[in-house]
Amino acid sequence: MHQKMVLTTLTGIIGQLSGTRSGQLTTYHGQPHRASAPGESPATRSGNLRTSLISTRVAPYYYMISMAYYGLILERDKDRPFALRASERAWSNFVKVLERYLNGS
Repeated sequence: MHQKMVLTTLTGIIGQLSGTRSGQLTTYHGQPHRASAPGESPATRSGNLRTSLISTRVAPYYYMISMAYYGLILERDKDRPFALRASERAWSNFVKVLERYLNGS
């Protein structure tokens, strides 16, 4: 069950990094790029952040999700939330499943 929660969180984070954004239209190496607006998940340009996400089991019942160093900068300093939002959603789902299990449902 713990591994499933970690994978759900990881999938949620990846999902947060998908889709269209409503930020400013810019160019990057001559190619158009739609940036993310404040409060939106980071826009995907190269896919490096998304492919850097990995989960590692470091002890029984303890997993760590890691990502490229700039993910934390985007999350905290640039108002481009994605990891915490997905983690909170996964935790909420985990609590619901655990409550059903404990209540015998």
